[in-house]
Parts: sequence; C-alpha cells; structure tokens
Amino acid sequence: MGCSTSTDEWWCVWLKPSACDEADIAADCASTCCRAAAVNATLDSLADDLLSVSVALDTAWKLLCGVLVMLMQLGFAMLEAGTVREHNVIATYAKNIIDVILGTLIAALWGYSVAYGGTWPLAWDEDTTAEDHYSFFVFLAFQSTCATIVSGAMAERTA
Repeated sequence: MGCSTSTDEWWCVWLKPSACDEADIAADCASTCCRAAAVNATLDSLADDLLSVSVALDTAWKLLCGVLVMLMQLGFAMLEAGTVREHNVIATYAKNIIDVILGTLIAALWGYSVAYGGTWPLAWDEDTTAEDHYSFFVFLAFQSTCATIVSGAMAERTA
C-alpha cells in the first residue's frame, strides 16, 4: 500500500519549515500508512463482528416471533374452550393438538417446499441450513395457527 507524502510535506513545512528533511517526511509517511492499515483492519474486523451480531439478532427475533405465534395456539384453545359447552372442551383441545401435529407433518413433507421452493421433503434434505430450519418453524407456526382459527370458527357447528 503506497503513501503520498504531499500532505505530510505540507504539514511539516507549515509547522517547522527549518526542521523538514526527507528522512522525517518518509518516517512520518510510513507511520501514517501503518496506522491507516491498522485502522482499516480494525474496521474490517468490526464490520464482520457487526454482521454476525446482526444475523444473531435476526435469528433470535425470528424465533421469538415463531414462539409467540405458537403460543397463540394456546390462546385460541382457551378461547374455543370458553365458547363451547362443557362436554366439548376436551374435543376442542384435542382438535388444536391435532392441528399442530398434522400441520407439522404437512409443512415438513409438502408445504414448506411449495412455499419457499427447493427440494422435497425438507426434513431429509442434506443441504438445509439452520436458517432454513428457523424459517420452517416460523412457517409452521403461522400455518398451524391459520388452521386453528378456521377450524375454531366451526366449533360445535359441525358433527
């Protein structure tokens, strides 16, 4: 990495015109270049650290949102249990559990690859990354909750 001495020469002449010689200018230039290289290396390292922290925060946020949506399943189960007669409460809870189980199987075998593309089925693909699994969890949470909302609207209305 080369260094231009024009700024250093101007600075040296401006401060101490009599004390400027070529050796001082070259030493100042080398020192400045070394400091600049160290600063650039530090900035590159900080950029890499910031990127990894950003990815970690994105992942944590995505997982938190997925967990909150899955907790909505519990809320919908309680809501549905409160709207049906006492002898249908167990059936309503069972329906919500079955929604999650069947939703997981359908999403793993078919739904995720249809929605996001890629190979079929997701669970047995060797190229999947941790990010794919996080996305699958969020996808599963939303599609299971949608199924629960629709089936909950029909509670006690169908035989």
